[in-house]
Amino acid sequence: MLRRASLQVDISGINDAGLTPLHQAVLDGNEAAVRLLVTHGADINKQDEDSWTLPAQRDMRKLFSFFWRTVQTKVY
Repeated sequence: MLRRASLQVDISGINDAGLTPLHQAVLDGNEAAVRLLVTHGADINKQDEDSWTLPAQRDMRKLFSFFWRTVQTKVY
């Protein structure tokens, strides 16, 4: 599909759910789709409908993960 010259596809366009195809592929854990999209020029810094980029989401997940590990080790 990506090779058809007659097909105009916005590889970093936002879908009805507010996500780019790359955001959706990452969310779905679809490594093959992520590789395909990045190889064909998907913008990893494109913001989704909520203004999140993939690098920002990654950093936030790391922060939350650290927070929850820290909270779970404390006895209150």
